[in-house]
Amino acid sequence: MFETIGVLVVFFFLLVGGTTFYFKIQESAMQKELVRQAQLRSLQAAQRAMFLPELDCSFVSIQRENCFDRLKLKAFGSVSQSPKTAQSYFGQFGFATVIVREAYPSTDFIVTIYTSIPDEYGKVLLTQTPVLLYDPVTKDFGFGVMEVTTYAE
Repeated sequence: MFETIGVLVVFFFLLVGGTTFYFKIQESAMQKELVRQAQLRSLQAAQRAMFLPELDCSFVSIQRENCFDRLKLKAFGSVSQSPKTAQSYFGQFGFATVIVREAYPSTDFIVTIYTSIPDEYGKVLLTQTPVLLYDPVTKDFGFGVMEVTTYAE
């Protein structure tokens, strides 16, 4: 009888230890998957911002990749601050902030395209993409950076 109880105690210790180990491994895998999903959402938001037809610079129906029109950016930046516009773009960007900054030749051109910050968040992911900024008035190009900041739980 004592041997049977001893075997059962050892069996249950092994069972509890094994399930604890299994759940820790699963928790670690789940955390990695959550981080991967957050990074994927961040990249998707950056891709959506890069290909907004409202901001592209086109020349006689020819679109240039990674190029934004400065006048369109200014106009869209002023319109996008309204709650109705921000709500309509929430489906594309979610909780994110999209900013375009000029890096060369000047650094004073900064436009916020979209902003939606949650009340609580645990992680902030920043994706930076180089872009061309076309000025249709002077027909000059400048270099800039589009920063997409996404907020994850």
